[in-house]
Amino acid sequence: MITPAVIPISIRRNDTSQHRFTLTNISDDGTRKPIDVSQWDLLGQAKHDESNLFFEFPITKIDAANGVIGFSITKAIGETLLPIGSEDSISVPYEIQATTDNGELYEQTGTLISGTFEVVADLVEEGRLKNAKNVGGFKFSSTSSKKTKL
Repeated sequence: MITPAVIPISIRRNDTSQHRFTLTNISDDGTRKPIDVSQWDLLGQAKHDESNLFFEFPITKIDAANGVIGFSITKAIGETLLPIGSEDSISVPYEIQATTDNGELYEQTGTLISGTFEVVADLVEEGRLKNAKNVGGFKFSSTSSKKTKL
């Protein structure tokens, strides 16, 4: 039985990021074994609601035999997700699903990973830091960010 992982993803507009996930089977005794996803079709989507697609993740099989999948967000992709100059972030639910090679969803569930996908406004606007302080010729601004460890 697949128990979907719940993983929040947060990116900053204009920044590049790479996201990797390793799919493993955990036996009753706690032993972990990679899941071979070679024959699976993978689809990742973030949606405002069931019929309103926000973003389709460019999912790749990095090491299919060992269950490693992922996606990269380029600067160009990030710019399309949040309007330039936007002060607000966007947060929508997402899922990454698998379909077996025979076209049927995995027998228990097609969802492997789910969570929220957040795009945060960047601090750099037209080459300048927003709300920056000038200290000794350098401009500094403090922010907090979340890191997700897999």
